[in-house]
Amino acid sequence: MPIDASREDVVKVVHAASEGRGADAVILAVGGNSLIRTAMDAARPGGRVLLFAQTQHGEAIIDPASGMCGREDVDGIL
Repeated sequence: MPIDASREDVVKVVHAASEGRGADAVILAVGGNSLIRTAMDAARPGGRVLLFAQTQHGEAIIDPASGMCGREDVDGIL
C-alpha cells in the first residue's frame, strides 16, 4: 500500500491497517535519509525495511539501541 509521507502519518496508517502489528516489509523509495527512522517505526518486530533509493552518505544516523537491534532487518539497494 503506497503512502505519501507528506500527506499522511505513515506509522499511524500502517499500524491502523495492520491491527497494530506494523508492516512485514517497508519499501522506502525516496532519495535522502529523512524517512529512514519512520520506515523502521512502521515495520513490525522482525519486519524488513528496504532502502530502494539513494541515501546520503554520512547523514543517516541509526542507533541500534533505539529499538532496531533484533527488531527489523534493514537492506539497501543502490
